[in-house]
Amino acid sequence: MIRNDEPLTPAGRLFMQPATHQIINCALGLERSIGIDEARTVLSDSLMIKHPRFCSLLVIDDHGRHYWRKTELDIDRHIIMHSDPVGELVNDDQAATNDYVADLAVSSPLSTDKPLWEVHLLSAHKSLVLRFHHALGDGISLISVQLKKKLCLSKFNMMVFGEAQRKAKHEEPSWSRL
Repeated sequence: MIRNDEPLTPAGRLFMQPATHQIINCALGLERSIGIDEARTVLSDSLMIKHPRFCSLLVIDDHGRHYWRKTELDIDRHIIMHSDPVGELVNDDQAATNDYVADLAVSSPLSTDKPLWEVHLLSAHKSLVLRFHHALGDGISLISVQLKKKLCLSKFNMMVFGEAQRKAKHEEPSWSRL
């Protein structure tokens, strides 16, 4: 352990066990596609990358204990751009994005040589997928970071899938009633 390393929380250690090794995948729909330069700008200015865990590598010491080690963040390694349609459901953005997330969930672990998060831009489907290792935080803390990030992404008219249908019916989104 290096002096500035931060040990994982007990919950974080639990999520590093093989039986509970979990990645949180969150699909978000957009009213328009965004490019990699726009995503880079928004992420560079976001609260998320100012949080130490989002800029830290997960390291294991000689005794098998896990620690967060601060590293220089290369944001380009965290943005995965897909300009072409993904999957076979090219005419249904929500279904194509959901199929993409389903495939990610079973086939694509996060690389441990960078901080444990990614943003996948699905340009042809006007959507993005956020991926976080559960060791970064519990659901509540990650959701609060994402709600703050949603304010940053509001210039892209971001919506969780399903909001578009409510907008078309002029219904109030359920979260605004909270």
